[in-house]
Amino acid sequence: MKKLFLILLLSLMWIESSFSKEIKYSVDMSDKIIINNTMNELIETGYQLVTQETRGIMTVYILKKGENFAGCRIERSINKEIEKCYKIEFIN
Repeated sequence: MKKLFLILLLSLMWIESSFSKEIKYSVDMSDKIIINNTMNELIETGYQLVTQETRGIMTVYILKKGENFAGCRIERSINKEIEKCYKIEFIN
């Protein structure tokens, strides 16, 4: 169930970056919690890589530390790399 939720969350993040002006969401994406760490810093603090997905120039990573999850999105082009990490919280 958690894996399905992570896939759904990653898909929404990918759609947001690709079609943010064209698609309206039923999920409010404005309350994302941005982590100021990079993926490498999260790994150094004990997070482990759970899965990764690459589409085009974007790669999305899911990391886990105990019961905590984080998602990192890295966009690579010829002359720049943009990395953003988000805290993932499960709501019952």
